[in-house]
Amino acid sequence: MSYDLMVFEPGAVPSERRAFLDWYDRVMEEEGDFDPFDPATTAPGLRAWYFDMLERFPAMNGPQAVAEDDPAFDTPWITGYSFSPHAIYVDFRWDVAEQAYKHGLALAAKHDVGFYDVSDPNGAVWLPQGRAYRIAHAEGDAAPKDKRAPVFQFFRRKP
Repeated sequence: MSYDLMVFEPGAVPSERRAFLDWYDRVMEEEGDFDPFDPATTAPGLRAWYFDMLERFPAMNGPQAVAEDDPAFDTPWITGYSFSPHAIYVDFRWDVAEQAYKHGLALAAKHDVGFYDVSDPNGAVWLPQGRAYRIAHAEGDAAPKDKRAPVFQFFRRKP
């Protein structure tokens, strides 16, 4: 098992929870005329997020993959990335789950892309909204209490 998350183009997803989860299921089954291991497959904002992630979480697959004899290959930081036109699915080792969550979320806010915590049973979905970055929907305890309250603003670019 791995710790998994997804980043996505905010305009490509439905706003309601059930519709979002249906969209997620379709993306996970999606096949098309694209290479799921090539970042050129995906949207520019997602590619920017990916290249920033590589600085801390090197790729185990695709054109930017570290070689098997590279010391980074045998660390818990090695990460699997899968690309689609509107999303990137990422799997991490559990040893780095907390760092992956924090870093991935901060970079998602920086690059104005959505963020879905796939491995959390309550699966919060974060979206850029104005100058803030907020939980749009989740289950149970992760559900936002007040959707108007910004969660954080310090990584958001000025409009």
